[in-house]
Amino acid sequence: SNVVSTDQIGKFPDANVGDALKRIPSITVFYDQGEARFASIRGSAPQLNSVQINGERIPSAEAEARTVQLDLIPSDMIQTIEVNKVLTADMDADAIGGSVNLITRAPSGGQRISVTAGGGYNDLRGKATSNVAAVLGNRFLDGRLGVVVSGSYHNNNFGSDNSEGEWGEDGGQF
Repeated sequence: SNVVSTDQIGKFPDANVGDALKRIPSITVFYDQGEARFASIRGSAPQLNSVQINGERIPSAEAEARTVQLDLIPSDMIQTIEVNKVLTADMDADAIGGSVNLITRAPSGGQRISVTAGGGYNDLRGKATSNVAAVLGNRFLDGRLGVVVSGSYHNNNFGSDNSEGEWGEDGGQF
């Protein structure tokens, strides 16, 4: 098992959970359009892993697939990432590769205000990129009620330069 806390996640410029997972040993990620989308645990296919939020299994955003798109979950909203690389007796037996449990932020003992901002420039596209995240948390009613509000905005102007070869007939020759 590997456990990564919010302090460690915050040290890296990872915009989503897929990017944060690639820093854990024996985890590789599959990229789609430059974003770390699916996780592979110990070389197993991503559809053989399970992804949970606070211990509850989450489905894929695609109807035909079992894989969970990890680039849809902002890393700023996660407090801890728990990766189990093998099944244990207390786990469902439907994830041969392992499981990823994402623990969301919880209110601390006092007021918490955190704002993160970043930006850059994509020279290939000629456009700016930006990333803004905010976390507000506090406890009320003598500590019995805790509230955390978190939001993030990530604008990455990326694109594809796709060139494909095409065979054609030239005087009977290919």
